[in-house]
Amino acid sequence: MPSWRASSPATSGCSGKGRCGAGRTQRIIGYGALLQPRSSGETVDWFVVGLAAQKSYLSLYVSAVEDGQYLIKRYADRLGKVKVGSANVTFRRLAEVDLPAVVEMATRARDLVFGAPGSGRSVIR
Repeated sequence: MPSWRASSPATSGCSGKGRCGAGRTQRIIGYGALLQPRSSGETVDWFVVGLAAQKSYLSLYVSAVEDGQYLIKRYADRLGKVKVGSANVTFRRLAEVDLPAVVEMATRARDLVFGAPGSGRSVIR
């Protein structure tokens, strides 16, 4: 994974328990803190990249958009044997995922949200 601390000391890893869009509560390890607007008008603490273990699969979330499209969609054909959602992919085993493509996507997400290391861009939050 890209070094979040290299881009900003305010983007260290975090973990938590939260309710996802389908109403389930899940535990997520997230990196890169940001405020995420919801359709209700409220904002919630969220992450740029997160990983959650579900009952029979893993979910990788990427909350970054480029040219109006979530990065997950832009990288979908390169990520391996995964099921693609709007801002997440799911997979059963790590062997099914193209890790270099995931690292590239996570690095791009960091750069889009926080700026490339040394760019002088500040953290959203």
